Amino acid sequence: PPVGVLVQANARETFMALDPLPGAVVARSLAEIRAAVSRSPLPRGGGGAAKRPAWVLRRSLGCAGSGRLGAEGWDGRVEARAQAARGAGPVEIQPVVDIVDEFSVHGRVDEGGATRCGAPIRWRGPTLMPGEVAPAELSAAESTRLGSSALEVGTTLAELGYFGPFGMDAYRWRGQRGLMLQVGTDINARLTLHFGRGAPSLLLPGSG
Repeated sequence: PPVGVLVQANARETFMALDPLPGAVVARSLAEIRAAVSRSPLPRGGGGAAKRPAWVLRRSLGCAGSGRLGAEGWDGRVEARAQAARGAGPVEIQPVVDIVDEFSVHGRVDEGGATRCGAPIRWRGPTLMPGEVAPAELSAAESTRLGSSALEVGTTLAELGYFGPFGMDAYRWRGQRGLMLQVGTDINARLTLHFGRGAPSLLLPGSG
């Protein structure tokens, strides 16, 4: 696909409306970023500085955790980093939540616009060793929601003019209402981590 399509397909704001967390926004100006970060984030479970309520700011384009900034409020450090991030496009701002399990669905959009997806996998959780991958243990409702969301992502990518592999990440998080499933936490229009485990039939020859 053309470079412009690849940029739009991988930009965080493209899929922000798929399943936004409470209070999540896309900010396009420094004033909007400041207003968002100055709000009260979601309450968390406690347990030290790492468990305090906070916001996470993410650049429009980034991978492997790059372009992220945690912020408990507005200060000079946050302003400087926000200004730099804004220069690369809109900034996604989400509340930090307590993640329990992480999942991925891998798919491929063909040049005709059709989408095929593999089975959901779980790649992080309390019963997994680092680097271990296992089939996702989901309720029927969670499985249906994850599958339909991945197909929706594929349809959107096709409408943008994208074709090729993609990955959609999701996680369970613990909030005041118990465990909840969050889908579309990261959309990557490329070969992604564990693609060969999640969708081996969608790998092209030589790409494994």
